[in-house]
Amino acid sequence: MSLTPIQKIDIVLSILRDNKPYHRNSLTEKLIEKGIEYTDAELRIALRQANEDGYIYSEPHTGNITITLKGYMFVGYEQQAIDDARNEDRVRKNERWVLRATWAAAIVGFLVLSWYVLIWFCPHPHDCFYRR
Repeated sequence: MSLTPIQKIDIVLSILRDNKPYHRNSLTEKLIEKGIEYTDAELRIALRQANEDGYIYSEPHTGNITITLKGYMFVGYEQQAIDDARNEDRVRKNERWVLRATWAAAIVGFLVLSWYVLIWFCPHPHDCFYRR
């Protein structure tokens, strides 16, 4: 079974959620136990990305990696991508609705303006339109 990089980084975060500090070697061993194929370069990239996003903390002196509160509460990169796509769909639907509502408001505004212009030039419509 081949996993995407996003799924792999989510697995790393799920391992770190048990709140124990891991060194990169012990993390690699844990991944092997779970049957996840991870190259050293992939693991380094995944850890760097999670660190840049603030989801993990790497202690400079010991090299131990722990999860942060932000990382503990994070739903995962894959779920975040799904949520982002869902939000984009909602935004597009809302944009279309706002566009239609704007056009409707513009048309109503034009009709109201036309009515007031008509009243301005012809205050008594009966005299203007019903001459005998």
